[in-house]
Amino acid sequence: MLNKKHFDDEKHAHHYDNEGSLEMGRAVAKHILAYTHPALRQLPGHNGVSIGADGEPLTADSDSKEEDEDVNAFWQHARVLDFAAGTGIVSQKLLPHVDAIVGVDISTEMIKLYNQKRDNQGISASIMAGYAADLFQPREVWQEAVQRALAPGFDAAVCSLAYHHIDDTDWASRMLYSTLRPGGWLFVADLLQDTPDDHGAQKPVSSHGHEHGHGNGMVPHLGGFTPAELKASFTKAGFVNVSGESVFTVKLWTDDEGLKRFSGYYERGDIISNTGRKDVPVFETCKDTSTGVTKYLIKSKMLLAAGQKPLVESK
Repeated sequence: MLNKKHFDDEKHAHHYDNEGSLEMGRAVAKHILAYTHPALRQLPGHNGVSIGADGEPLTADSDSKEEDEDVNAFWQHARVLDFAAGTGIVSQKLLPHVDAIVGVDISTEMIKLYNQKRDNQGISASIMAGYAADLFQPREVWQEAVQRALAPGFDAAVCSLAYHHIDDTDWASRMLYSTLRPGGWLFVADLLQDTPDDHGAQKPVSSHGHEHGHGNGMVPHLGGFTPAELKASFTKAGFVNVSGESVFTVKLWTDDEGLKRFSGYYERGDIISNTGRKDVPVFETCKDTSTGVTKYLIKSKMLLAAGQKPLVESK
């Protein structure tokens, strides 16, 4: 409820697409699309029919994908769930490479912006649609449109920078497992924990309570996760071919307001740096000559975990 209240705030939602969030979304989508594994192959279609974001057969031409040698062929005809989609930053980056994408978020305000951005770009609601829903609730209480959209299942589910907001991540992994077709894949990108930064500081140990971060308990997993934590969560949920070794660093330029947002992921005193501001390590500074605003270069280490729902589930 704390997360819903925060992200439903209109002021926060309309400032979500800031420079840092957009760069983070680009990096996450890039690494998801480029992920490789011997078992990552296109699944047999839904009886040869592509299914749209509304759960209905897709009539639009689904073959006009952007060609990119860094994009795994798995995505060419994929139907994708973007869980905790926010305003659709990652969805927008995945869309040119997939058949259809469904964005789901607990925030009504975020989903309103998700669909407004889609409409402003002339994108069909049949290939990209956002729904406000809490997927942790029983399926029978979901709105009919949400039930229709999720019923055919997905070839892949993605989740970017939301797991650290979820107290019971094992529950999240099981729920996402249930949305996938047999053979489908889950990709979770989040903050990498317990890795020294370039100043030698350590990320704080994850807290499973609600007493820290972003104030009032919005971040039960401060600093993110270790590879072992996410791999264990995936394995408990029933995934196979689980991997958590994909690690990358995102470089972001941000202002003082951005530093305030990032400082919520760290406990005071855990990062000690002569160049740090608001407990966030800063690597470079520069001043925008046109606005006079000082910008700070920070680096965020990310973890991409992946796992596959078995083609045949064990009984």
